Amino acid sequence: AGIVFASRAAGERLRCPPSELVGMTTFDPSWDVIRVDGAPFPPDERPVSIALRTRAPVRGVELGVCRSPSEERVWVLLDALPRLDAAGALVHVVVSLRDVTEEHRRRERLEALRTELVEVERSHAAAMARAQSEGETGRDALELARRELLQRERLYWSVFEVLGEGLGVHRVD
Repeated sequence: AGIVFASRAAGERLRCPPSELVGMTTFDPSWDVIRVDGAPFPPDERPVSIALRTRAPVRGVELGVCRSPSEERVWVLLDALPRLDAAGALVHVVVSLRDVTEEHRRRERLEALRTELVEVERSHAAAMARAQSEGETGRDALELARRELLQRERLYWSVFEVLGEGLGVHRVD
């Protein structure tokens, strides 16, 4: 059995008309679904499959969905809640999802900035060690430190801007 009802909101979140969602299943090959780490999300490990198999709720699973290579990936936080009848037999699974695409992008940008900051610090430490071993003057060491501080400042402002986007806070010069 596949999707029997899709709300307008679900269609908006998945960038797909609800009428196209009806009848699809978690196994539908047109869905390119990945985990947060970028690895493929096998259909039998997805929240709906687990809820169907275990008859237990699966909550808060983040996954990336794309219907075609030309479309942008959408990130959703998904809950799959099985509904059982009085005898305990599975009736259906209700799926709710929340679009977390912007939050996901912010986390990716923050991780890239963190990696860049670590590289700036590593590069600075190597440059300072090299300057010291080559007997450069204090003025040269100060210039290296000044450049590194400017790089750090730029990165910290970038972090502030990314975090501020999520809070509606913006830098005013």
